[in-house]
Amino acid sequence: MCSPKVAWASIATWGNNVPIKLKLSIIIFTMEITDVLSVADISTALKECQANNSFDCKKFFMTCGLSKKSAEDIRKVFRAIDDDDSGFIEEDELKYFLQRFSAGARVLNDKETKTFMDGGDKDGDGRLGTDEFVDLVLS
Repeated sequence: MCSPKVAWASIATWGNNVPIKLKLSIIIFTMEITDVLSVADISTALKECQANNSFDCKKFFMTCGLSKKSAEDIRKVFRAIDDDDSGFIEEDELKYFLQRFSAGARVLNDKETKTFMDGGDKDGDGRLGTDEFVDLVLS
């Protein structure tokens, strides 16, 4: 189910030499990962990587069903994981990757995070772009 976020913006315009300020309220519906993947598949994938050092992104993608989805659906999941809406998943976001699927999931350790990042970061900038993430999931 989509969750609403409210964004506020102030706009100053000049008409007849009189400044006008408007406050706009925009409701943005954010995509939930369960809009793309089933709760049961996510649960199974999370159970398989509960133990420390057990996370394998390829296995996780296959088990939760993400690797069977379209590139557009994978991009939707990417946007849900990109907490700061930068268009990239940085290492600090990747560390909490499993928690984006379930709040009670564990945090990836440094080794798992580095392996995950190294598997997808093709341009070596230390972050995953949308296309890099899609390529990693589908590879």
